[in-house]
Amino acid sequence: MQLSLLKGFANVTKFELKDGMKPTDIVFKDFFSEHTRRTRKTLLILASVLVLLSIEGLSLKRFVWFEVDDFEHTRPIILGATTLGLVYFYLSFLIYSWHDFRQWRSTAQIYQAIQAYGYLLQIHATLQVLNKSIAEIAAAKLPLSNDIDQKIKYFVGSGSKFYEDRLSKAGDDLARVFTEQRNLKFGQWIKLSTVDLGFPVLVGAFAIEKNSHLLAPFLRLVIG
Repeated sequence: MQLSLLKGFANVTKFELKDGMKPTDIVFKDFFSEHTRRTRKTLLILASVLVLLSIEGLSLKRFVWFEVDDFEHTRPIILGATTLGLVYFYLSFLIYSWHDFRQWRSTAQIYQAIQAYGYLLQIHATLQVLNKSIAEIAAAKLPLSNDIDQKIKYFVGSGSKFYEDRLSKAGDDLARVFTEQRNLKFGQWIKLSTVDLGFPVLVGAFAIEKNSHLLAPFLRLVIG
């Protein structure tokens, strides 16, 4: 039952579930969506172009797809337009990243619920067997039959310890799942804080800061 629930969860969330896969492999497999990664790539390209064009004394004859006759004269217009596009992709990346982060947290919580349900089924099955045996003992009439007598001795002895250990293990497994989902591995933190988020945000912010003074003149030129 637990495996089928996990596979159903994997199908809904587009995760590839393999035997022996750890919870962190599922929850942290793909932090960002494809759309967010494309936005991040565009953000980095525009930011790099803006930083390059901000260098004093740089002259160009061709800018991306069109000829530039007088770069120094058209420089503020080009930088203003590119900065406006960069601001759009910068804000989009932040919003999409936040959305993916929320979805990532929800995925972890859904996975926890599925795991919890599986362990609760194990506990329920164990308690059912135990309850059935206890009911048989309680329903027995004196003199006790040899079979009932053996069951009493079994539960008083090793039988009770077996069910106690089984319930304890299920509870420990459930607690482990909840603890594991709250932790990112060290390598995942490094990748998330540098490659996935830190570098794009810093480069984008740096490029916007260097050219933000050109936004207002460009907008006045377009609107006016």
